[in-house]
Amino acid sequence: MELTLQAVAHSKARLVVAGVAENPAYQNHLVKMAEDLGIAGRVTWLGAVDDATLIRHYAECRGVVFVPRDEDYGYITLEAMLSGKPVVSVTDAGGPLEFIADGQEGLITAPEPAALGAAFDRLMEDTSAAERMGQVGLARYKAQNISWDHVVETLTGQAHAPVAPDIVAPLEPAPEAPPSAPDATAKLASAVAPPEAPGSLPFANITQVLEAYAFDELPAAMGRPEPPIDAGLAGYLGTHWTRFGSTLAQLEGLEVQKTLDVGVFPPLVFQALLANQFPGIEMHGLWEGPDPYKQSVKARGDHPSFDITLEVANGERDPWPYDDNTFDLVTGMEILEHLALDPYFFYTEAVRVLKPGGHLLITTPNVNSHRGVWKALNNVAPYSFGIFVPSGGVYGRHNREYAPRELSMIGEAAGLKTVRLQTFDVYDRHIEPEIAQMLVARGDDLSLRGENIQYFARKTGVPQGYPENLYHGDPTRMMGEMSVTDCEAATGLTRIAVKNKSAATWPTAGDRATCVLAEWVDGVGYLRHQHIMQPLSTPLAPGEIGEMRLTLDAKGQGSLAPCAYIFTSRALAFLPGVAGRHRSRYPVPRSHF
Repeated sequence: MELTLQAVAHSKARLVVAGVAENPAYQNHLVKMAEDLGIAGRVTWLGAVDDATLIRHYAECRGVVFVPRDEDYGYITLEAMLSGKPVVSVTDAGGPLEFIADGQEGLITAPEPAALGAAFDRLMEDTSAAERMGQVGLARYKAQNISWDHVVETLTGQAHAPVAPDIVAPLEPAPEAPPSAPDATAKLASAVAPPEAPGSLPFANITQVLEAYAFDELPAAMGRPEPPIDAGLAGYLGTHWTRFGSTLAQLEGLEVQKTLDVGVFPPLVFQALLANQFPGIEMHGLWEGPDPYKQSVKARGDHPSFDITLEVANGERDPWPYDDNTFDLVTGMEILEHLALDPYFFYTEAVRVLKPGGHLLITTPNVNSHRGVWKALNNVAPYSFGIFVPSGGVYGRHNREYAPRELSMIGEAAGLKTVRLQTFDVYDRHIEPEIAQMLVARGDDLSLRGENIQYFARKTGVPQGYPENLYHGDPTRMMGEMSVTDCEAATGLTRIAVKNKSAATWPTAGDRATCVLAEWVDGVGYLRHQHIMQPLSTPLAPGEIGEMRLTLDAKGQGSLAPCAYIFTSRALAFLPGVAGRHRSRYPVPRSHF
């Protein structure tokens, strides 16, 4: 294991370790070694795993590293081959070398960190080669006929033990018939059926909620009669009624005294429902503004009135204006899909402001829903809301819709433990029968095929580092500020102040070495130099300011563009800008334009 960790330090790969050392001291030694090597953020310790988890990781990895010394056999080699994955091993491994040849079923290197690290990078950078070697390994595994029947036949010369004359060998069961369309549809519908709203809720529909509260108090303040409920608003909120109910059902049994809703927007219907489910609850909201405000919403009849205080911040970019360990519950309902830059920041801020043991509840569309599958198979983009809304800016549309397990993946990285990960059909209960048949026949986990993901998690730790397979670069480091402090007209020597506004140190060496990407535009607006790659001369801690020097045209004919991107050399699907990634994948076009 020491050799493997040292090799990771010589590569750009990410390592997932399954199993746990029998000696706890040795396990602690390995964890500390990863920290000392500066690779703790790229090593995941799974601990003890069950068969299903192990098989899933075999299926999802790029390759399997197995570097024993004089191993007599090695089941890990065979498991990797059976999974169609290349094996990385070393020249003194022993048994694995009977199955793996360098460049054929995998890669064999000297037992040295640099050589092993180079093999890791080769697999990570050449996907086609990794897949080819994996398939060669699978073919060789099958050709070896590794089975107990073959062992018995080899040792005894008999293919099968003789069958007694008075015993009839049972026939193998006939393959199971594919499910009928009605049965499959009913099975899928049951798996994604939303839970009922809490029985204690005193409302049967959205109209009753709107009638129970004076969400708009202006008419009464001006002495005017209350206007009738807007049919369009009631209709829109009515489409979300089932989702409101299923979300409230996630909270049954909790003790919630203080809550924060991120992305809240008037009318405060969900807050009215919370006020009825949790009497005396203190409610806060975070929105993009333009201004903070506090609102008291008066109830009509016997329902509880409630107050809410709204603060202004961009939930994926600005530090949230709350102290650590403040809230029992943070909710982000139908907001994650609108984020354009950094969902991990959203999660980590939620963890920061949650009390220990507090809960995060996120609802968001499921891009892998049965309806998304139907769309993809019919050449339609699978997003539930992929249209552009120019009046809403970048946040007016869904920038990225998620697969269910991605939510728990980000949550675990941020310091959360998943309590429930479920999906429900909360808007449209229609199911295409042929899609239901296909999903049932595949043996899919139907509970993850609903149109709306509901992720409920508990704060159990602190952020461990962003999930690398979701990002291109380290988002925690990508925040900086540049300003020109001096420009000599005669020589063109320009001094630029660079401030680290992130929460991480910018190093100047290693795989996280930081440089500045800038553009230079002259006085009349012409681009003179594009993508200036300027490394930092000294490391910068958070909040520190360093200096860069560039020589531009003499007599000060140019000036730097007012913006720049700070990035790390680690090439890992989010960049710190709207144009930095594919926000939507499109189906094959019907025509060219």
